Amino acid sequence: MTSPRAIVCALIATALTSTGCATTFDEDADTVESMGTTAPTVVVPATTEETLAVIATKAQRLTSEIGDDGDEDATLAEIELLYAEIEPSLAADDAPFAEGYAAAIELARTAVLRNRPGDANKAAQLLSNLAADYSS
Repeated sequence: MTSPRAIVCALIATALTSTGCATTFDEDADTVESMGTTAPTVVVPATTEETLAVIATKAQRLTSEIGDDGDEDATLAEIELLYAEIEPSLAADDAPFAEGYAAAIELARTAVLRNRPGDANKAAQLLSNLAADYSS
């Protein structure tokens, strides 16, 4: 029997894969080629505590990726996949913590969407602090 966690991961990966396609047109050719993009592959750690630590580590990369023209979209997609896995358990365990964590994730999203390395740095610091608070 497939676990609910595996089903959610598969659905998210499928959604990300199916939405990212580019079409190449060659005016001299008789055919059109479609080039698909691949979804990020993320291994979800066994515990919420480990997942929070992985998200914090990935968030640390956002600042330099935004500032140095890196692949911040892929890093954010990985963070989103991991967050989707733990969000229900965070909300069930500690609603105020979950709300603060959701705000930090939203700050990371905003940083990537608006190209703001400073906001990415703040989000990374918040996510690191929250991961440490969860562990203690």
